[in-house]
Amino acid sequence: MTPRERLLTAMRRQHVRPVPVGALVQSATVAQMEAAGAWWPEAHRDAEAMTRLAAAAHEIVGFDFVRVPFDQTIEAELLGAEVTLGDRTSNAQVRSHPLKPGDPPPPLPDLDTGRARVVIEAIARLRRRVGEDVAVLGGLVGPFTIVCQLLGIQTVLTESVRRPDALQPYLDLAIELGVEYGRRQVAAGADAITVEDMAASLDMTSPRLYQQLILPAQQQLVSALPAPTILHVCGSNTRILPMLHRAGSEVISLEARTDLVQAVGAGDCAIAGGVPTVEVLLNGTPADVRRAVEESLAAGVHILAPGCGLPPTTPLENLREMVRAARSWKG
Repeated sequence: MTPRERLLTAMRRQHVRPVPVGALVQSATVAQMEAAGAWWPEAHRDAEAMTRLAAAAHEIVGFDFVRVPFDQTIEAELLGAEVTLGDRTSNAQVRSHPLKPGDPPPPLPDLDTGRARVVIEAIARLRRRVGEDVAVLGGLVGPFTIVCQLLGIQTVLTESVRRPDALQPYLDLAIELGVEYGRRQVAAGADAITVEDMAASLDMTSPRLYQQLILPAQQQLVSALPAPTILHVCGSNTRILPMLHRAGSEVISLEARTDLVQAVGAGDCAIAGGVPTVEVLLNGTPADVRRAVEESLAAGVHILAPGCGLPPTTPLENLREMVRAARSWKG
């Protein structure tokens, strides 16, 4: 099987050997930038630089799939948020929240402009560059996270208690934008889409909020996308595992702070994760990486991946050890 075939098979909850390995969320590091000659922040806004840097995850590290974009601010920027693109060792961030509760939602933005167009072009270039043997993933920001970027997380949490209905127009806009953006990514050549709903984490929300407000929005988005999806939610989410399985994604991407054994057994979705990004991949040794890989694989994950986005200064040797450990695992 090709790497692409192994990934798509694993996404159907079928165990394959070797287990597919790669970054389902932010994949770029400084070492890859050096090797590819493509740097942040230029690679956030130039399709050719974005393509070279994304391809480095396969060509330099050995991951089984590639993905774009590298940040989670594109949709918020399209909707009026102020964004800073960072530098070579820091990622793009939302710097302002353009809306207040009660403001009318902005119109659906033009996806033929700005960095959304760059991402779509980069997906098409990646498809041509890696051919049919390597999977290409697109990426969206989840609807609840977009609303938090527009209004501010504290405002959203307050409104979710006082007037949850007031948030629905913004969620509807985020869903509509995600569906159209995702469809364009698939049309450009993406095999699957990662939906990063970072703010849905129980580190910031609650099971009640997830069930009442976040889950229905995720279900609407995922059900309308014309390709398999990977739902990524950061943090410790063991208490909502059954609901995460109901979101409709083929894959749930989790950190090791969520019980991966329970995650595998909680429903019908494939599970991806959960090598710790900071403690192990950034600050650990290759031996630490191998132990973490073996723990994740022993838990039953279908796709081996960093538990969250890679810190840009992650050592290349640790990422390569992650690949070697996955290839050699006999469990």
